[in-house]
Amino acid sequence: MCFRSVSLGTLQVSLLQRPKNKIRTMIADNNLHLEGVEIIDPKDDSTEKIRCEYGEQFFEKRKRKGYNLYEAKKAMRERVYFGCMMVNGGEADAMIAACEQSGTLLVVGHQRRLGPAWVTAKAMLEAGELGDINLVHTAWNCWKLPWQYEFSGGGALMYLGTHSLDIFRLWLGEFAWVQGQVERNDPAFTIETNTRAYLMSQRGVPAILETGENTLGNVTDILCSRGRLSVTDEHLGVLRAGGGQWQDIPLPFPADVPDDQRWTYPIREMVKGIVRWCDTGAPHPVGYTEGRAALELAMAIYQSHRMASQITLPFNEQYSPLQCMVAAGEF
Repeated sequence: MCFRSVSLGTLQVSLLQRPKNKIRTMIADNNLHLEGVEIIDPKDDSTEKIRCEYGEQFFEKRKRKGYNLYEAKKAMRERVYFGCMMVNGGEADAMIAACEQSGTLLVVGHQRRLGPAWVTAKAMLEAGELGDINLVHTAWNCWKLPWQYEFSGGGALMYLGTHSLDIFRLWLGEFAWVQGQVERNDPAFTIETNTRAYLMSQRGVPAILETGENTLGNVTDILCSRGRLSVTDEHLGVLRAGGGQWQDIPLPFPADVPDDQRWTYPIREMVKGIVRWCDTGAPHPVGYTEGRAALELAMAIYQSHRMASQITLPFNEQYSPLQCMVAAGEF
């Protein structure tokens, strides 16, 4: 989503969504009044002309990295790539610079950090209820067919893994180094299907990330010196040291959020953050700084596999190690 303030009390909004009726339904269900909002579907026939233009620009930027013109134009059907070209930046840093220069609010879709389970877990950890953190481990069984990953910028790691990397940073802060391995089960596609990564935070606490079709469970476990937390989007459990059983921690979901719609709550909070930015200029809680940092960790994991070595952070290279491996026939 890109939002640009064009004058006092006026906001120019371009919202990328597919299909269009999905976002219109969400607007109606939440009683929002967003007249004048432009909803763009990158796969719609109406965007074919601009899609071709963006594809040609993208091809010129990436042709030395293995892209051909057909692939570049096809990539523009995905909102991740289309959105990059909308702000004239195919790379994250270029996108950020363009947004800063134009006064655009860049919102990263790491909405999980706004979910009650993750926020409550963070508060418990910061209060020292379970002592020191010894290890954070996340497993995402995000199996999809390769074509469902293709052109998303990566596979299992970029699909859900970046959410976990963002949560790792939310709880542990900056990281010192990473070591990872990715697997590519189908050579017909330029993405990975499984990821295993070990990350060490600057405070000396490790984190383990597992994503892909062979991963068990969809949960984050935090092992502490005086207990353990188990976190999902809609559940938080605690097991305290000294025996006993797992206990469910009540989560502060608003009364107007039905149980089967709890997954939408963080998205609602993202929208509220946008409104606050429009009204007061307050920073958005899911801004580009944290998103850029999570992307850096993901790129470092790819680079670790590529070089078969531990990668010290920060990882400041501007290229994608995954694309380099594919282009060189190494992956």
